[in-house]
Amino acid sequence: MRILLSIHFFLISVSMSVAQNPINLIADQIMIAPNGALIAKGNVVIWRKNTKIKAHEVSYNDGTGKLTLIGQIVIQNGSSEVIFADQATLSNDLQTGIIDSAKIILSQQVQIVASQVSQSNGRYTKAKNIAATSCQVCRKKTPLWQIRAKSIVHDRVEKQLYFDQAQLRVLNIPILLIPQLRLPDPSLKRATGFLVPLYKNSSRLKSGLKIPYFVSLSDHKDLTLTPFYSPKTRTLEFEYRQAYQSGWLNFQGAVSNDNLLPDTGRGYIFGTGSFDLDRHFKLGVQVQAVRDKTYLFDYGYAELDRLNSNIDLTRANREETIEMRLSSFNSLRSSDDNSTEPTIVAEIVQQLRYFPNLIGGESGLRASALGSYRYSDVNTDFDNDGEVDGYDTLRLSLDTDWQRNWTFQNGFIFDLDTELILSYYNIQQHISAKSDILVNSSAASAGLRWPLIRKNNDGSTAVLEPHIQFASVSINGSDVPNQDSTRVEFDEGNLFKFNRAPGYDLTENGFRINIGLKGESYDVNGGQMGWEIGKVMRAKDTSFSYSSGLSGKSSDWLIATNIDHVSGIELIGRAMITDEGRLGKTETRLNWRDLRNDISAQYAWLAKDTDEERKKSLSGLSLGWQSNITQNWSTETAVKFDTSRGEATDLDFGLKFTNECLNIGFSASRRFSTSSTLQPSTDYNFKVELTGFSTGLENPPKQQRCRSI
Repeated sequence: MRILLSIHFFLISVSMSVAQNPINLIADQIMIAPNGALIAKGNVVIWRKNTKIKAHEVSYNDGTGKLTLIGQIVIQNGSSEVIFADQATLSNDLQTGIIDSAKIILSQQVQIVASQVSQSNGRYTKAKNIAATSCQVCRKKTPLWQIRAKSIVHDRVEKQLYFDQAQLRVLNIPILLIPQLRLPDPSLKRATGFLVPLYKNSSRLKSGLKIPYFVSLSDHKDLTLTPFYSPKTRTLEFEYRQAYQSGWLNFQGAVSNDNLLPDTGRGYIFGTGSFDLDRHFKLGVQVQAVRDKTYLFDYGYAELDRLNSNIDLTRANREETIEMRLSSFNSLRSSDDNSTEPTIVAEIVQQLRYFPNLIGGESGLRASALGSYRYSDVNTDFDNDGEVDGYDTLRLSLDTDWQRNWTFQNGFIFDLDTELILSYYNIQQHISAKSDILVNSSAASAGLRWPLIRKNNDGSTAVLEPHIQFASVSINGSDVPNQDSTRVEFDEGNLFKFNRAPGYDLTENGFRINIGLKGESYDVNGGQMGWEIGKVMRAKDTSFSYSSGLSGKSSDWLIATNIDHVSGIELIGRAMITDEGRLGKTETRLNWRDLRNDISAQYAWLAKDTDEERKKSLSGLSLGWQSNITQNWSTETAVKFDTSRGEATDLDFGLKFTNECLNIGFSASRRFSTSSTLQPSTDYNFKVELTGFSTGLENPPKQQRCRSI
């Protein structure tokens, strides 16, 4: 029979504070020795507050006020510290004592073996002649790494570990001596101090070392400073993070003084933020700024050729969407002149959705305003690029639509769609356009679909759906400069739309017939395959570019397919083919996954098109391979080819080793691109991280069950 005994019964000398927080004891057998000592044997459990002790035998001497523990001792101080030992002596409040030949486990990540452990004030645990590691250690095998020290102090309140005369060993070989060392307790999420250094070698910047220093400013904000020094540069990187009750902010950037642009201060800053406001609004902020066009590429911070800083306010629900955005654009391309680009753009959009009972179906109302500003004051095409350089635009639009479908008994689906758009343009500094332009358009369509479904004997399902649509769009008003629809894509998503242009400035006019045929199949194992063929036939020509696939009275054939096989193969393909069989545009993405590998390939081809400022055809191929070679080793490889020129443009390789106590990462990259703003470069990065003394482990912590290092 198990016996529960309140320590109030036999600890007569305990203080009043202990009496208010009684010590409880459970054991198989409890007895009083002739000398008056209390002895508990067999599966003894003692607990008080956050301290819980298990032992084979416990004796209490009322004269000394000490508890003596023997055999298979487990002392648990809160949820993060566990001590294993065979013999210990503790005070009657369990807060102070001596433990011999002990092993300490911190947060199931770090294990510390010591010749002797002492506890004081319920806060400090001090161990002598210690060996500490976060590696899994069993059968007295040497861990990958360990820290040997004369002593260690664990402050459970501050969650810090203080080492005296520490020595870092790799495979038991001493490689570094540190007289005084402080590391965070594994349960501490954030602590001021140095982070893992990174070795970086660049053909542009030469070899250098990045040593991040993390500063915990408070529980909700922090700052990381990372100096980077090499023979070519002196750089200070920074990252600031702050969390709020309703959102967050993150800013990162760098300032540099280098030999690439001598006597010129260089730097960049990127920032993002998101906040939840009243009435379900969301506020978003993005900042992107750089001192010169090549800085991001020289230092490998980002591969961007256009920067976008904006602030937006949005709200979305089932019946309404509101978007307000103010943006600033900055092109880093050497061929672009930011003074003639729409660098400042403001936009407001509100969309409402209704379900009218009288006529049925679904109706929508959209009101929008867009203003764009160029720094240039030139009202002509001064640089001969085909566009007036400095014109500014204000557009106000109101459009409404209604759609409804009917399903008949034979399976036919008949649908009707209507749309009305009214737009007002105010255009300044444009020699060829009126200052005030009013444009209105009306559109209507009628379509017929016939979904055919077949269930096969093997349990698979096949669907075939022919679709034809008759549509007409009528436009009244003067032409406006095309600013928001300079690039048009023809795909299965807009095959049956009134206007395939992404904006308001370009609209398909006249009567057309849209036809399509699509099929889908689903097998019993979860695999899926789909395809679609479509074409647009018009009564008159359009102003779309040749490579869009929509030029002329008859569009190219749109062919799209997607496959998701249970073997892990995924395929997405899209192509434009003329009536004569010529390829106008194609894109293919292939991916294959299994338990160890993730292989991907992408290919795109664009025909030459002067309307899109493309003097020759372009094509590119990218390949990627991620492989988990073993449980701990993984690789990542990526290569990009400009197949139109027969040259490689980018090559990346990464090798990584990860286990419960060590992360080793090596990466190499080569950029072959050459232009007025980019130069070929080669970069190498190397990082070694001893994990366990911090959070954010990639592998979950393993239970430490071994008794000695």
